[in-house]
Amino acid sequence: MRIRFLWAAALLLGLAVPGAASAATGGFTTGNVNMRAGPGTEYPVITTVPYGSSVAIYGCTAGYEWCDTNWAGYRGWVSGGYLEFVYQNRRVLVPNYGITYGIPIITFSIGDYWGRYYQAYPWWNDWHRWAPPPRGPIVGPGPGPRPGPGFGPGPWRPAPGPGPGPRP
Repeated sequence: MRIRFLWAAALLLGLAVPGAASAATGGFTTGNVNMRAGPGTEYPVITTVPYGSSVAIYGCTAGYEWCDTNWAGYRGWVSGGYLEFVYQNRRVLVPNYGITYGIPIITFSIGDYWGRYYQAYPWWNDWHRWAPPPRGPIVGPGPGPRPGPGFGPGPWRPAPGPGPGPRP
């Protein structure tokens, strides 16, 4: 009986977690603010959200600099400094209280995000203009294939032997 109870509790907990992860915090804009297609001013503007508008906040980048939001059916990124929410019966700025309230820190993946929300926009096909550069060194094609059996000395390659002698 106790095992069944534990299994049932685990199942309910497992079903509850995905719903909690997708929950949004209700916020408000502190001015007329641009909603962008990514977390930065270099991304295209989707729309301007008017002062005092109610927005859903799904999460923010580290430091609560940019937040993934929804307003009037538009999905995009708003600077965290222009967003506030109600905490202990007063409005507070997201960067100041986001961690206290538990607004999640999220990352941005241009391919996945743009694929879901921006296919109808004229700049969607130019996503590579805003994609981050590849990380690490750029590696060339390599030295090429090794010679197969039967490859030996010829006029283009001297036969093995002693080197040119000692150097001064």
